[in-house]
Amino acid sequence: MKENRKFLITTVLLVLTLVFMTGLALAEDVNDKDSDNDDMDDSWEWNIINKNGLNVTNISLFVNYTDPDNDGYTNLDEFKAKTDPYDSNDAPDKEKLKEKVSALILLGVALCIGIPGIMAAFGLYIAGVSAVGMTTEHPDRFAKGLILQALPMTQGVYGLVFAILLLMKAGFFGGGDAGVLTNVNVGWGAVMIGITIGLTSVSAIPQGLVAGASASGVGRNVDMFGKGMIYSVMPETMAVFGLLIALFILLGL
Repeated sequence: MKENRKFLITTVLLVLTLVFMTGLALAEDVNDKDSDNDDMDDSWEWNIINKNGLNVTNISLFVNYTDPDNDGYTNLDEFKAKTDPYDSNDAPDKEKLKEKVSALILLGVALCIGIPGIMAAFGLYIAGVSAVGMTTEHPDRFAKGLILQALPMTQGVYGLVFAILLLMKAGFFGGGDAGVLTNVNVGWGAVMIGITIGLTSVSAIPQGLVAGASASGVGRNVDMFGKGMIYSVMPETMAVFGLLIALFILLGL
């Protein structure tokens, strides 16, 4: 039990460290207040207004679909690229923007598959140890032990599914939605999906603990298998909640 607690503490600290480092590395890109709901940050709009000496007292007049410097990019395009919409020589570079969004999406993919993979591996290990002990004494109950051990793997499957969906949406497998890689919000959405799936995948560890206890119970009484399955599935509901929220985020991108 002490060894399991060490694994739990270590993995939780690892997840928190990964999430903290991700947030710290990308904090400068997080959107601030958007009081006029034009998808452009107030701070950026006021900076442009002051920089160019514009006689504007209300940032709501700074319309996102206009192109004041006639360079082919709207104010919203310039905001996403962090360029000056009143300077035609400072136009957005679509390729650089695509590289940035691609990097964010790939970060989301890494979070989707990396953290759940670690959590599922620990859960499989914890449950597997008890399943091996049970099978040693009762070889005829191998299938039941294998089923109980496999339960924590589902968190890894959730992460794999969303990693593939993100790659497909971004067109890494060909096709994809038009304009996805020029929308920074899509990149940030991918990161949020990765964090959501990653954090809720921690449930694989307590699920492994319960599945391991259930395997031990089956070793003493084979009739415990059904009840043990129910107990073992319960911690996974947290991962299911994360799965649903991640799906809503993906649909909203």
